Amino acid sequence: MVRERRTAVASVVLLGVALVLLASGGFIQLDDSPSPWFFALGPLAVIPAVAAVVVASRDPMARLWLGGGLMGLVALVVLLSLLVQGFRFVWVESESELLVLEVVLGLVAAVLIATGLQPSARTTVRTAPGTAPGAAAGAKRGAGRWMVRASVYLCATAVLMAAAFVAGVVLYDTTYCGAGGDTECLAILAGFLWAAAALPVSGVAIGIIELVLWHRRRAERRRAEHSRVERRQPTT
Repeated sequence: MVRERRTAVASVVLLGVALVLLASGGFIQLDDSPSPWFFALGPLAVIPAVAAVVVASRDPMARLWLGGGLMGLVALVVLLSLLVQGFRFVWVESESELLVLEVVLGLVAAVLIATGLQPSARTTVRTAPGTAPGAAAGAKRGAGRWMVRASVYLCATAVLMAAAFVAGVVLYDTTYCGAGGDTECLAILAGFLWAAAALPVSGVAIGIIELVLWHRRRAERRRAEHSRVERRQPTT
């Protein structure tokens, strides 16, 4: 238990280091007044952030701690963006960067929390003295890992929508906006429409995958029941 707690604390500390580097580099602003901006600290902040995820991936407790911290950070960022008019996250001076940051942090947090609550069967379960073997086996099996699948579906949907957005913008820009003219280029709007169209496509794909997995689990249960019935039959 002490080792798991140390791993969890280390992952949260690394996340804190990344936030300090971002704040020191001027990437986090609370007003519109000019402030020094040190871009070199931005890529440097990525190192402890990635290290925090790598460290947390070793233990379910660490994944829960880091995932909870990231989810709290997302809530804080959303709250600041609503209450503080001058709050900004500046990377390359785009207004959409704050939204991208919130989405990325939320998705990473969802994956960490899901895999922390429902670890894989191969995860080594460290039991305390006096713990029943059945409890350890139940912890290994988890609860069907539906949370993990849901988090993976969320990430895949976000990637698909982002790819559709970029494709829509590029296609509209090269087809209509590149020809010139007095009309305003609506490539961004086309990108949003493509991203919205990708959402039902992702839903259909998720439904098909879940249906296939349901049939597979049903077939496995039937085979297991058939094997138990054959073992119970007396041999002649």
